[in-house]
Amino acid sequence: DHRKWQPEESLDKTCKGYVYITDANTKLMLPGNARTQDLYLLQSNLVFQIKLLDKKSFHLEITFTDTELVKRRIYFSGASDYHYSKENIIKNPLNVRVPTSMLLEGVWLTLSFDIQSFIQNTFEPNFRYRSIDGITVGGACLLRRIATFKA
Repeated sequence: DHRKWQPEESLDKTCKGYVYITDANTKLMLPGNARTQDLYLLQSNLVFQIKLLDKKSFHLEITFTDTELVKRRIYFSGASDYHYSKENIIKNPLNVRVPTSMLLEGVWLTLSFDIQSFIQNTFEPNFRYRSIDGITVGGACLLRRIATFKA
């Protein structure tokens, strides 16, 4: 049963709303079937309201497509002991791995990403953003909201 790997939804009285709870064995995947579906989010600014319970197990993956229909990924991982710096960003032609050791644990965070600018500075300057097609959040955390917005 694929539901055993999905996060639990629970009422959190501290934030007066529902949150998704993930742990080492669960992850939140948007869309639910990422192999056959795409989110197709056109706005390139992405915001997460999140509380990390264990930043070593936390990972966030953002899948996006360029105008040439090439899918690429940004992978934020807390499993690394490396501190955030330009030298510690691992780049490949189709993905980038960014350490997240600078994130705080045990407090609510609002993580905001300008995906288009991040991509142009990480992959190549002439990159043409089309859409965000997938989001995966895993590791021990509480997730309150994911949203996009215009710059």
